[in-house]
Amino acid sequence: MGDDCRALEERLAPLPDGAELRALIGPCLRLLVELGFRGAAAFAGPADADSWSLVVEPPPAGAGGPELRTHSLSRRVAEDLLSRGGDPGGAALVSIDGAVAEALRRALCPSEESFPSSAFVVAMPEGRGGWRGGLVAWTSDEVPDLVLRSSIRLCCDHLAVGCALLQRVQELEAALPADGNGKAALELARAHRDELFAGAPEAMALVDNDGRILRINEQFTALFGYTADEAEGEQIDRLLAPATFRDEALDTTGRVFRGESIALETVRRRKDGTDVLVAVLGTPVRFRGGQVAGYAIYRDISAQKASEEALRQSEERYRSIFASTTDAVLVFDREGRIVEANPQAALMYGYNAGEMVGIHASRIIHPDRFHGFRALEAAVRREGRLTRDSINVRKNGTAFDVEVHGASFELDGIPHLLAVVRDISQRVQVERKLEQTRHRIEQLHEAAHALAGCTQEADLYPLAIDAAERILSFNLCSVLIEEDGWLVYRGVTRQYEASLPARLPLDADGGIAAKTFLSKETSVLEDLRAVPEARPFHPGFISGISVPIGDVGVLQAVSTGLGGFSPQDARLAELLAGHVAETIRRLRLEAELRDQAMRDPLTGLYNRRHFNRVLEEEITHSTGDERSLAFLMIDVDRLKEINDTHGHQVGDRVLRDVAGILQASVRDIDTVVRYGGDEFLVVLPETGGVAEAAAGHIRSALAEWSRTRGESLVGFPLTLAIGLARLRAGEERPIQAVLAEADRRMYEAKREATAARGARSAHTALRGAR
Repeated sequence: MGDDCRALEERLAPLPDGAELRALIGPCLRLLVELGFRGAAAFAGPADADSWSLVVEPPPAGAGGPELRTHSLSRRVAEDLLSRGGDPGGAALVSIDGAVAEALRRALCPSEESFPSSAFVVAMPEGRGGWRGGLVAWTSDEVPDLVLRSSIRLCCDHLAVGCALLQRVQELEAALPADGNGKAALELARAHRDELFAGAPEAMALVDNDGRILRINEQFTALFGYTADEAEGEQIDRLLAPATFRDEALDTTGRVFRGESIALETVRRRKDGTDVLVAVLGTPVRFRGGQVAGYAIYRDISAQKASEEALRQSEERYRSIFASTTDAVLVFDREGRIVEANPQAALMYGYNAGEMVGIHASRIIHPDRFHGFRALEAAVRREGRLTRDSINVRKNGTAFDVEVHGASFELDGIPHLLAVVRDISQRVQVERKLEQTRHRIEQLHEAAHALAGCTQEADLYPLAIDAAERILSFNLCSVLIEEDGWLVYRGVTRQYEASLPARLPLDADGGIAAKTFLSKETSVLEDLRAVPEARPFHPGFISGISVPIGDVGVLQAVSTGLGGFSPQDARLAELLAGHVAETIRRLRLEAELRDQAMRDPLTGLYNRRHFNRVLEEEITHSTGDERSLAFLMIDVDRLKEINDTHGHQVGDRVLRDVAGILQASVRDIDTVVRYGGDEFLVVLPETGGVAEAAAGHIRSALAEWSRTRGESLVGFPLTLAIGLARLRAGEERPIQAVLAEADRRMYEAKREATAARGARSAHTALRGAR
């Protein structure tokens, strides 16, 4: 066990950089912040120094391990602050003003304009060598007074340990050899730990990650009766926790070893079997970012609890607390009349001092929440202590939200009801805003789900407008999409569709929309009248927001109210715009992929695979609906000769031009397909000789092309071989059979054209021979 302890000590050995002080003071101060304080800090220094150099602050909640930050605090300011804190170890709520407030603001709250006007201050007993120090925690309305006083006193005791440790660090650092010998550094680290345990005013144990005790101090032995030989190596919860508190102890230890700092009041058992009421502070010990051990620090609070009971019976102390608490305190007799009210109660309810005495509870509790004083009294008796939210009424009739803590007690031997009332209007407003935010985020998730289900880009824009209407508060919303250098309105709040132009230019005339698209930055405009480039089409629109939709467009909303959009609105609008942009990109990519799958990349016509998979089925349905169809199978004559003579680039150009001629020569309801290398297929719904007419148009257009451009390109007039076949309404013949007929007739035409060209060539040669 001794070797294990020594190995752990070497792992945990703090360097002379304040790490031990950080392990003690940082978690305590962070714990105060987690309990609800706006901030907390510890300060200390030699009493005769002009400047006290140590101010320890915890990081913001949730920011990981504590950080140690050092500032300068003049001795005059520090002593002024300590003089306000009263007796060492006591927690006093004091006013913070003048030089003290400014000094604390500069050191602790540089981003705020002023330091809070009140704070709790605790002065620690003067340490060895004249060191002095204290702790200051500035409050918020959410901090319970009893929690504050108990926690802040406990933290101050550990501040005293930390200050003594800091003094010892400086003494040992001065004695450290200049060459930084490693053995001397380890001795210094061990001396730090010895100072920690020796200087602690309370029972302290160092515990490994399995909950076994590695080391205890003399105060631990004095409190629980175990010597170091008896305690070290034992599981701390089995050693100290009574059976009824075992689960609580194991849970607390587990939380510490998960990185939490824990403060609680509980019961532990001494070696002689007697129970003792203790305040426990558990803090994790981290090494290089990892949790390696923990401190368990105990204070006997039996006398403190006895004093608190005596305080409850003490009229003088009762009056002091009653008058100084920051919550409203009301004492009711058994008839429900107020017999005592502290100054804060009069201030909260809007009465003058003394006016509240004699008022019945029904006058300050909202009628919807008052069900008779007897019911309230019975609930307190049944539950022991009553805590509930309610609605109270001020003297001027305004209602406000409150949190009420009720308890029965005896005043001058007569049963009374004590009610501690806290104004939680601000908290309720925050909660309502959080609930609204949660609802808006749910709406955003629903919108994202709906957008993800879109299969056509045209369906997307109404969904985006609908989502914006549910998420943002506005009078008009629009979605503009960039098309060919313009911003085109694709979605608009329904009642304003006819009032907006069709599109906006991407220049200064495009106003805020063009600026947003080009800059890709969100603009929140509190007053459109003060923005030169803003051009609202209605003078009643005062504020607006303009958000880029990725690199494809802009989402805009306007309101008739001044400053109608908050930063949260901007963030939600940006999230919505992001979903819209992603959906547009997805739909366009899907459309491009579909187009690539169904179209010939050279000519842009439907390809044969698409015809076989889709168009063939549609053709079958057409004939079943009593509609005849005609098919023109077309072959480009002499394409191989063109490729061999002029190259494939010229051959490809010929195919593209022929494809264009075919599309221009048929109707919109006709379909042109690139059927093979030099073969095309035209499908025409038949209505009285339309196929022959189409073939004639095609030949005429091709002849014109040859005359103006084709002959100079390939050296001869280009011709086409065309085969015609029909599928009449109701005819039960497979499509492939009809296509085979068209193909056969096309080859017949091709052979005839070839033979004719051969005869013409022979005749030309014969004439030349003559």
